[in-house]
Formats: sequence, C-alpha cells, structure tokens
Amino acid sequence: MRLIIEVQSYTGQRADQVHVKFRRWLSRGPDGIRHGFTARRLSGKDKQWMNIASTAIGMAHASAPTPAPASPDVHFGGGDSGGGGASSDF
Repeated sequence: MRLIIEVQSYTGQRADQVHVKFRRWLSRGPDGIRHGFTARRLSGKDKQWMNIASTAIGMAHASAPTPAPASPDVHFGGGDSGGGGASSDF
C-alpha cells in the first residue's frame, strides 16, 4: 500500500513539474501565445464574454431533441439471472 501512495505522490509531483514548465514555455512565446494557446488567465478579463457565450450555447442546445419516453407496455424483469446473480424473486 505504501508503494502505491509513493507512486501516486511521485506522479503528482511530475504532473506539477510538467505544468510549470509548459506554462513557462507558453508565456515565452510571442505575446505569451503559442499555436493558439496562452499562459494568461482568460477567465478574469473575459468573464463577461464567457458568461454570454456559455448562456448562448446553453440556449441553443436547450431545444435539442430528446428521445420519446418508453411506451408503457414495455415491462422488464422475470429473468433467471443477471446483475451479479440476482433473480427476479430476490
């Protein structure tokens, strides 16, 4: 068990190191941008536009078609086994 915790701790530390190096690499690009990615925090400056965009996307998908409910004449059950060995007369 201790080995698992040590491996997870090491993996987390490596992920943090990769994150820091990647963010520094991005920030050293022209205007802090490389291939369309930026190291700057966008959520603070563009929060109003992000809210407007997410609201618009939500409204556009609100009218998405949903499947019709199952007909009332469909009845499940009565099987001999399934679900980890449970039967219909559990």
